[in-house]
Amino acid sequence: MAIVTVTGGKGGTGKSFIATNLALALSEKNTVALADADVDCPNDNILFGIAKKELKAVSVFLPKVDPEKCDMCGICAETCRYGAIIMVSSGPNVIPTTCTGCKACQLACPQNAILSGQKAVGIVHENKVNNNLTLYTGELHPGEPNSSAIIKELKKVLEEDNSEFKIIDTAAGTHCDVVEALEGSDIAIVVTEPTPFGAHDAKLVMKVLTNLEIPYIVVLNRSGLGKIEIEHDFEIPYSKEVEKAYASGKPFLKEFPDHEISKSIKTIAESVKSLLE
Repeated sequence: MAIVTVTGGKGGTGKSFIATNLALALSEKNTVALADADVDCPNDNILFGIAKKELKAVSVFLPKVDPEKCDMCGICAETCRYGAIIMVSSGPNVIPTTCTGCKACQLACPQNAILSGQKAVGIVHENKVNNNLTLYTGELHPGEPNSSAIIKELKKVLEEDNSEFKIIDTAAGTHCDVVEALEGSDIAIVVTEPTPFGAHDAKLVMKVLTNLEIPYIVVLNRSGLGKIEIEHDFEIPYSKEVEKAYASGKPFLKEFPDHEISKSIKTIAESVKSLLE
């Protein structure tokens, strides 16, 4: 089993477009599991034209104060860097929407007055795209701050899947959630675009991948729309047919199987397979 992560830094470069169509290309001959780890705004299911189907709810730690043990020292409130516990006249008051579930308050409490509660923060969905391709989608509940909990649960579900190829579609950026998604990958695909922002963020991602010792290839999406001073391995030309596929709610590889872009994606798929052999 091989883990391929699709990333790129800047939002809107076409990471999900590459991830979904790469998964389809690989699924022609192999079993594939695709995980949408952009949990704040997942959209791979939209590109496949399917509705999300819930697999399991995700919950995290939420502190509960035992009034019989609490001596009102306020250490829990002082410890919480997110301000999720405030001291009032009746004792520590927990703000659930601010709490990230880090358990620092529980570890710091000298009276062991912080008990373990739970709060639901999101969902992991499971969809069969075809006989060889399964889509897992992580989705954070609106307003919740702890997206990493969803990614961790999503990766657990992905680990239990026995597909030959596992693809992770990361969120934009180089923040902790992206690093969480990248860790453990056998190879990464950095998707960029011919813009200064695209090149800048792609270079940041490549530094992260180098530090994580993850080999990578670079795909220049929408080539022909501008110049970019960054080395890349593959190009995906700009085409209005991509917009038509988006509007129809069908993956590009199925809507335009003989298009130049579809051929390029299949070439990338074969290259990834050869690099992982």
